[in-house]
Amino acid sequence: MHATLTAAGVSSELALELLAFVPLAFGRHLLARTGAKPGPTYRPHAREGVGPHAFPIDDEPLYRAAYDRASYSDRDRHWKVARWSAEVDASSAAGRTGKGPEDLVESVVLLWLPHLMTIGPDARARVLRERKDVDVYGLNAMLARSLVGHGVRARFDGARAIADSGEVWEAIVFPRVVEPAYCAIQVDFLVRSPRLAAPHRVNESFVGEGPDMRAAVAQAFEKLSRASFHPILAVLHDHDDETQVSWEHWHGPHGCWRVCLGPVLHLWSPQTQTDLAPLLDWIETRVRETSLTREVHWVRVFRAQRDAPMISEALLDNETWPALQDDVARWELPPRDDAYALRLFLMLVPESH
Repeated sequence: MHATLTAAGVSSELALELLAFVPLAFGRHLLARTGAKPGPTYRPHAREGVGPHAFPIDDEPLYRAAYDRASYSDRDRHWKVARWSAEVDASSAAGRTGKGPEDLVESVVLLWLPHLMTIGPDARARVLRERKDVDVYGLNAMLARSLVGHGVRARFDGARAIADSGEVWEAIVFPRVVEPAYCAIQVDFLVRSPRLAAPHRVNESFVGEGPDMRAAVAQAFEKLSRASFHPILAVLHDHDDETQVSWEHWHGPHGCWRVCLGPVLHLWSPQTQTDLAPLLDWIETRVRETSLTREVHWVRVFRAQRDAPMISEALLDNETWPALQDDVARWELPPRDDAYALRLFLMLVPESH
């Protein structure tokens, strides 16, 4: 994995820290529910032994970011990362001898970080203050620049883009394939705001592909820009670009909504002329018959023709919306010989009257 990360352009030292702190964070998030109380510090070690200094784990930005990410990972992804934690392995071994996680003795964690063997806590703290950077692929800095370019007062804190109005934008990259001439990634673009309905976080995922990691990252960001970026800007930051979004008013027994529609994102093949009217009618019907909280909600629809049967997805507030997904499955797309897909994102803003 170290070779994979460095081949993708990550420095050797940062790759070592990712491999140390990310499994540690996911493992501790898992163990937190078992009563285990792991120690608060770590020591670097290398072939020549264990370093002389202990460092606070919570001071590490990579650890904190990974622990936060673990809090909303699905169970399968969470375990795939946590199982590489030595603490999780020790807990499992203790269980096989009849002991529970609470019986584990609090101790200093040893992490393979040879480059930290000769520095002290003060020097490490200074490095972290100067760096504060877990934006391995530069996507969060790109988000901050894009927000500012669209008139949003925002700053990049080294890990996320933070708007002055309180919204937090963050991109998390999951490499899928890293080869000398081909890279594929999945990027979760997260937007947190108290104005959003629970879970108070939009999660828009895009795949990026290219001959290298830089190209794959650029493609994923370009998809965000063409799909959900502008509706989110329009609703949360009052940046209404009529060339990128359109508005409708939907009325129903459970309240009235201003609906911000983003552009249709065409994937895999050139744009196909598609009648969106049936899809929008289905979404409006489902919104009218659903008792939603009077907060900002969001809907994402994905329809693809690759193999039989077609692929359908409908999400409300990041979660599968079964009723609408059944509707989307009945949506007839124009027949074509090649694979293609359509994706639509919209936001629902409650009206007071």
